[in-house]
Amino acid sequence: RRLTEEGIAREKIAERFGLSTRTVDQRLRLAGLPAEILDAARDDKLNLEHLQAFAATADQSRQLEVWNRIKNASYQPGADWIRAELTRESVRADEARARFVGVDAYTAAGGRVEVDLFSDGDDDRAMLLDPDILDKLAADKLQQVADDLKAQGWKWAEPHLELEWDAAQQYGRLRGTPAEPTAQQAADLERIHKRIGEIEEQLQKILDDNGGDDAGLPEDHAFYTLQAEREQLEEDENRIGFEIDQNVTYTPEQMACAGCLVTIDGFAGLTVHAGLVRAADAKDVSQPPAPGGDEPGNAVGHAVGHAAGGAPDGYVPPTKRPAATNPETEAVKAAGLSNNLAEEMRLVRNAMVKGYLANDFEAAFDLTAYEMSLSAFSVDDRGARPLAMTLNGTSDRPLGSPEELKAFEATSPGIELLENNREGLPLDWLAEKDPRRRFLAFTDLPLGDRQRLFAAAAARALNKQLSFDHGHHAETEATIARLDIPFEAVWRPGLDRFWSRMRKGEMMDIARRTLGPEWAAAHAKDKKHELAEAMAAAFGRDGDADTLGLTADARAAALGWTPTGFRAFDPARPPEEDGAAAGGGEAAEPDDAGPQAEASPDDAEENAAAPTAADAVEGKVLQHPAAQARNGDGAALDDTSAGNPGDEDAPAFDHGPAEELPPFLQKQE
Repeated sequence: RRLTEEGIAREKIAERFGLSTRTVDQRLRLAGLPAEILDAARDDKLNLEHLQAFAATADQSRQLEVWNRIKNASYQPGADWIRAELTRESVRADEARARFVGVDAYTAAGGRVEVDLFSDGDDDRAMLLDPDILDKLAADKLQQVADDLKAQGWKWAEPHLELEWDAAQQYGRLRGTPAEPTAQQAADLERIHKRIGEIEEQLQKILDDNGGDDAGLPEDHAFYTLQAEREQLEEDENRIGFEIDQNVTYTPEQMACAGCLVTIDGFAGLTVHAGLVRAADAKDVSQPPAPGGDEPGNAVGHAVGHAAGGAPDGYVPPTKRPAATNPETEAVKAAGLSNNLAEEMRLVRNAMVKGYLANDFEAAFDLTAYEMSLSAFSVDDRGARPLAMTLNGTSDRPLGSPEELKAFEATSPGIELLENNREGLPLDWLAEKDPRRRFLAFTDLPLGDRQRLFAAAAARALNKQLSFDHGHHAETEATIARLDIPFEAVWRPGLDRFWSRMRKGEMMDIARRTLGPEWAAAHAKDKKHELAEAMAAAFGRDGDADTLGLTADARAAALGWTPTGFRAFDPARPPEEDGAAAGGGEAAEPDDAGPQAEASPDDAEENAAAPTAADAVEGKVLQHPAAQARNGDGAALDDTSAGNPGDEDAPAFDHGPAEELPPFLQKQE
């Protein structure tokens, strides 16, 4: 900027710094932003994208106007919103009106043009700052087209800068004679159809090679280039089709009693709706002769009334426009408010309601639990909801054939747990169709029932993860630790869906660590399927230690084993760091023993008596409808026994001693 103030040309500045003149222009535009906006950027209140958006115009008054509207807002608007607000009173050079008039004609009439130096593409850069001048030029040009149409023989022709989408339907319409596509149009359509077919084949091949979808393809892959080309070709096809539909001829007799609406279409540019008949002119539409031609007054071209005889051939009566009523608008109007004022009143009221709701747990809990339960258990409810929240149930099954799904369900006890859970939930209130009555029916449920619904709905939205997944949610792991799920009792790894899909080396590592080096050595020469069967038996639910050829310690360790990643905060680690062998070998140091470490001899009896999966399904292990939900103090979560949950004497949840929490949740001194 200092160099420009010294009178040095931008080209010389670009040469001095080894930059393009466009880059120099961009930096000069940024340097010209108001000091208040630049100071906000220095304070990290705005980033570079925001500054570039403000620099879409050089008008500092407009820049400050938008900045003053957002600088104290509780949220930070995006760069696109800033750019849209700055250019709201401008017209892009690629918009229909600008293309119709032409930028040269606009500037010749004194119109100003500004360049958005930070937008992509030449078409987006030019902004026309004087829409009044543009509209005057467009109106004059449309009037000239209308005058030319009347000179051709049309009874009337009206120019309109804008038309409602159904404006032409309010007129009667004469059917003209469609013209055949020109040779150029036909050739263009043939070329487009051929190329689209080629693109479809290429896209399908890419999808087939990538497993059926575009997941994992890089952004610059040819797949997306082909997609963009296809979209452009489809636009070209629609444009040519529109041109062909517009190419209709009319007889002088038709033109003498009909007219045209002339406007600018955002898609096709100059558009003429021809052959339109006003209600007062309908009586003048020519009636074709009757069969035999012996009826007087019905010669071709003879204008007669046709109220009694019906509409003449080749004439389409106007479409009766339905009364356009918007219930929302009508309600606002009946209240005596404008739409803008009503919207402001909504904001005022909502902020007050939020302020009170934020201090009323019971009201907030009921509304949230209701919304969550609707989302989780109702398939018929549609439309906007009271809370701006969405609860999406996550899948519990993989993709596959019905047979594959059935096989998976047989080995996934959680599915049965969820089904049993739903069977025990109070869901009769969902049958009420009226929202008000439905909500009242929900809030009439005992507190314990509402709490069960809340938990059941939240559970169905849980995202899947193993504890060692990259980017895993620590909140989920902390919740799993809090639930204290006996994974080893609820689920045992089976042959088909686990061991047979493991590599032999991995199975041997697990065998050495859990069953002992002697058992592992005895099976070292097994084929993979033989080893998988032996592992399934050793780690399975059936059989005692002697029958399986295991020591009591090894059998206890096998029953207490679960794959890495199941237990809370269980990290993935190499086999050599995964604890000591149950039947011998070096024991790991205490600090290295993880949750997956094998059971000691003293624990054998306890592990042998571990609860079974059947116990878990029946509610003896997990808190299910069969077992009353309780909080950390053992008090039932039900207002029939615990009293008013808002009472100070109501038992509070106790998460246990702080030292038992995961390290990231423990308070740091």
